[in-house]
Amino acid sequence: MNNWKMAAMAAGILAVSGSAVAQTSFDPTPYNFSFRIGGSLPQDGAVRGAKDFWNAIGVDYNFTTSVLKTGNGFISLDAVSTEFLGEGDAMWSLMLGNRFASNTEEGPYFVAGLGALFTDFVDNKTTFGAMIGGGVRFGQSVFVEGRFTYGRKIDGFDPSSIGVFVGYRF
Repeated sequence: MNNWKMAAMAAGILAVSGSAVAQTSFDPTPYNFSFRIGGSLPQDGAVRGAKDFWNAIGVDYNFTTSVLKTGNGFISLDAVSTEFLGEGDAMWSLMLGNRFASNTEEGPYFVAGLGALFTDFVDNKTTFGAMIGGGVRFGQSVFVEGRFTYGRKIDGFDPSSIGVFVGYRF
């Protein structure tokens, strides 16, 4: 799939998520963003190739309202690659999700989401994706998070992976 088709699909997902964004009020202060960095373990041995643990980086925009009746909604963009800022194989996920926690300042929480996975190791293809995970907040800003990202097979390759991140909320 060429880059124009992938960009059009990403724009479509953002447009669909617009209903959740429309429920929020825009706050120009940077308090609704999260930045994550860590690593990911692809579940398919053929996808992993010679490198078992891939680099991972992600950013979330947290809505002020929930996508569901409870929790906190967010849109998440993750990049997972064999080479950090390099020419290696890569996967991207764009997910609309929800965070569930009993305390908004610190402690454990759970996340779940749906969206799309984009790959460049199988001729730039896109597939359905889902994400589930959990984390622990240490105060209002620092957190550690683990996520399992599921993707339907693409030409016999499974893009599913397990990621571990350290992050900071702005």
